[in-house]
Amino acid sequence: MRIVVFADSHGKTFRLKRIMEAQPKADCYIHLGDGYDDALELRAAFPKANILAVVGNCDYNSLDVDTKLFEAAGKRIVYTHGHRFGVNGSMDRLVRLAADKSADIVLFGHTHIPFFAVKDDVYYLNPGNANAYDAVKFATIDILKDNVVCNLTELK
Repeated sequence: MRIVVFADSHGKTFRLKRIMEAQPKADCYIHLGDGYDDALELRAAFPKANILAVVGNCDYNSLDVDTKLFEAAGKRIVYTHGHRFGVNGSMDRLVRLAADKSADIVLFGHTHIPFFAVKDDVYYLNPGNANAYDAVKFATIDILKDNVVCNLTELK
């Protein structure tokens, strides 16, 4: 199973469309906030795509939540924007979130900085800023039979 993750598009839907076009066979796409309306536009532009989203601190008009949980290929995945978990200073609250939700994978945005780590068998991934001027940043997650492969990627 392939999941494509992006965050912090801040109104630049055309950059997200580039990601969707570069990764057309993904099973799921996740927008991690600060561009919730962009995710809604993607749903309209790509009606067959499975696009999930949470709100971020800049998604003022949305009534959706900023943290969600789902299961994919036997893995519990928590995805959040991250602003309520202090991700600019520490991973501690995300680690507690992972434990509370029995998560295998935790996805977050907000910092605009790509990040990947594995701690106590939990994968932590921030795709970076999909709105960066130098490159459109995103991540892929491949959930295989016995392994999870995460890649931070960018389009120039």
